[in-house]
Amino acid sequence: MARVSDFTWIVVAPGGAANTPLACEAVRAGAWGFVDLEDVRDAEVFRRDLAQLKANANVPLGVKLDASRREVWEPLIADRPGYLIRVILTRPSRSVTELRSMVSELQRLGLEVLVEAVSVGEAVTAQQAGVDGIVAKGSEAAGRIGDETSFLLTQRLAGVISTPFYAQGGVGLHTAAACHVAGASGAVLDWQVCLVEESRLPAPLRLALSRLDGSETSPVGMRLGDAYRLYFGPRRTVLQELQQQEQQLITSTDSAEEERIRRWRALIDETLSQSAGETWKLGMDVSFAARLAAKFRTVGGVLEEMDRSLRFHLSRAREAPPLGPNRGVASVLGIRYPIVQGPMSRVSDTASFAAAVSDAGGLPVLAVAAMREDELETMLRETAERMGKTPWGAGLLGFLPPEMYGAQVDLVKKYRPPAVVIAGGRPVQAQQLENEGIRTFIHVPSHRLLDLYLDDGIRNIIF
Repeated sequence: MARVSDFTWIVVAPGGAANTPLACEAVRAGAWGFVDLEDVRDAEVFRRDLAQLKANANVPLGVKLDASRREVWEPLIADRPGYLIRVILTRPSRSVTELRSMVSELQRLGLEVLVEAVSVGEAVTAQQAGVDGIVAKGSEAAGRIGDETSFLLTQRLAGVISTPFYAQGGVGLHTAAACHVAGASGAVLDWQVCLVEESRLPAPLRLALSRLDGSETSPVGMRLGDAYRLYFGPRRTVLQELQQQEQQLITSTDSAEEERIRRWRALIDETLSQSAGETWKLGMDVSFAARLAAKFRTVGGVLEEMDRSLRFHLSRAREAPPLGPNRGVASVLGIRYPIVQGPMSRVSDTASFAAAVSDAGGLPVLAVAAMREDELETMLRETAERMGKTPWGAGLLGFLPPEMYGAQVDLVKKYRPPAVVIAGGRPVQAQQLENEGIRTFIHVPSHRLLDLYLDDGIRNIIF
C-alpha cells in the first residue's frame, strides 16, 4: 500500500510472547512489530519467552523490556535470536549516566533502542543517553504514564528534542494526522489491535475487552509522580487499596523520594501479579478495538486504513485549514475562528476576559461554576452590556444541586447569552435552554453516552 513515507507505525502486541503472531503480521504489513515482555519478572520465564519467540517468528521483531529489571533480561539478551533487532525500554533510569550505559550496551549488540518517556524531562534524559528513538507516552496509554495526554506531550517535545519520537496514547483513525503535524515520526498501536484476527489473547479476555470503552481504566500514583493506568475489573477494592497505599507513601516522612517510588513500583508489580486476570495494564485505546476489528479484521487491514486516514486528513487540512477564519463552527456561532474558550473558574469569570477572547476571534465562555445568585447576576449583566450583539457564552455545571442550578438557569434565561455549555449535564437540561432559543452544547465523555444523547435529540456536542 502507499504509505506516508516519513511516518512509522509501531505495533506492540499485548499479552506477552504468546501474541508473537500479531507482531509478525504487523511487520509483514509494513510496521515495526514488538512483543510485550515488560512484565516478565523471572530470568527462566524470559528464557522460555525468547525460545517461544524464536519458534514463532521469522521476521525482524522488537521486544518491550522493563529497564528497572535489567537483571532479568540482560544475561540472556546477548544470545538473542538474529531476528530481534529492536527494544523498547520502559521505566528508564532518571540518571543519564546509568541510562546511557544500558543503551550503549544494547546498541553494541546491534539493537536499535527506543525508550518510553512520559514527560519532557524523561525525553530529554533519553536523548542525552543516546537512544535511537523515544516513545512519547500520553496519559491515555496503558501502564506507566505521566500527567499529560499524548496530544500535549508530542507538541511540547517538538522543537525541544531532535531524536525521532513516536506518539502513544489515544491514537486512532482520526488522530494520527495530528501526531504527524505535531512532529511525531510515527505512532504506537497496542490495545487498539488486541481484537484483530491474528491476536492470540484468550477468548474470555477478548470478550471482556470488546465491551470496554476505555472509561473503565483508572490512573493511580499521579500524586507520587509515578502513575499507572490500570483496569481493575469488578474488583474496585483493589483500586481503593492502591489509593490508600499511595496516600500513605505521600505522607511518609521516613524515606526519600527514590525509596518511595521503589516501594510504590513494588506495590504495583505485586498487585498485577496477585490479581492476574482481573487487574492489568490497559489503555483507553481499547475503546477503538472492537470497531477496528469488526471493520478491518486483520492487523494489516487496520494499518492500511490508519495510513489511508492519515493521508486523507493531511490532504484535507492542506486544502481547507480546519482552524482558518470562518471555518466549521465559526460561521454557525458568528465568530472569526472555530475556537471556543472553555470555562475556567476564577479565570474566565469577568466581562473583560470575555471581551479579550472575543476580540481575538474566539467564543468566550464565562465560568458560572457554583456562583451565588448575586455575583452571577453581576457577571452576566456586565458581560451582556459589554458584549452587546457579539457572541459569548456561559458555562454551567449540570450536576449542581437542583436549587442552585435552577437559580443559575433562571439568570441565564434573563440575560440570554447566545450560547451555553453544560458540563456534567443531562440531555433534558440542554433541551430546556434550547427551547428558550439559546444554543446549548453539552459535554459527552464517552461514545456510549454519545449514542444515548443522539437518541435524545442532542446535536450540539463537546467531546
